[in-house]
Amino acid sequence: MFLNERLETLRYSLLLVFVFLIGCSKSEPIKFTESQKQYIGVWLFLYESKTNSSVDIKNILLVINADSTAVYKQCIVSKTVNENSTNSSIRNVSIPNAKIVGLVNSEITLAQESEFLHMGAISFNYDLEISEAPYLENGRWYMGIENTLLKKLEDSETGPQTEWDCPEIDEENINE
Repeated sequence: MFLNERLETLRYSLLLVFVFLIGCSKSEPIKFTESQKQYIGVWLFLYESKTNSSVDIKNILLVINADSTAVYKQCIVSKTVNENSTNSSIRNVSIPNAKIVGLVNSEITLAQESEFLHMGAISFNYDLEISEAPYLENGRWYMGIENTLLKKLEDSETGPQTEWDCPEIDEENINE
């Protein structure tokens, strides 16, 4: 009986390790097709609204390089303060050294490699919904990511606006 329990535990442990290794295996970056090259560039959405009682921020940055490397940052902050309560939410996603491992009409898949317990690099995938494929309007490129319309920046437009961190919001910040 004792041996059967140990074998079952060992079998279960090996299965977990196998599933972990398969799920976090290293992914190869894509090679852009001619039609996919319109995705290459720096895409940005910035929004901030402050009143006496609320703060709303939504910033999204997606950098897609020709070598299939990418950067993705998303910051969504909402805070409302009234006499009786404070409601707040924050979503902060930062994928600074990703590779694009998938690109189809409806989705971009980013893979971020991380060191895991000194056992080597593992890769975690993050899927971005493409709600609108890149399109040109009045000389400017746009693309919808997760139902937010991002604007493609010209080379001369990149700079400080693409280098931001998600702020910590407290009551003192709301009235600034």
